[in-house]
Amino acid sequence: MLFSTDGTSFSSLGTYSVTNDGWNTTLTPAASEKGPFAAPAAADDQALVYFRLAQLDAVSINGATVAGTGTSRVDNVTITGTLVPEPASLSVLALGGLMLGRRRRA
Repeated sequence: MLFSTDGTSFSSLGTYSVTNDGWNTTLTPAASEKGPFAAPAAADDQALVYFRLAQLDAVSINGATVAGTGTSRVDNVTITGTLVPEPASLSVLALGGLMLGRRRRA
């Protein structure tokens, strides 16, 4: 798992491995979770952060060499976080609250 704040230079967040659960067109194994991966402090206060899954070796799940025409399937990726308002927004909100309180007293 890699991350970037500019979409060009990617750094590692950690590694994950895929298990051979016998998936095919008629058998879908139970979902598995990889992670969680915590974004580093470099991702704080960024308007945009990129995440990338990367295969870093050429060994397939069965121990053979991955072909150039091989495929991988990843779906249902969830990225969660906490939105923290910028200080200017908090200031405007606080000022509005003060004005509302002052108007009620008048």
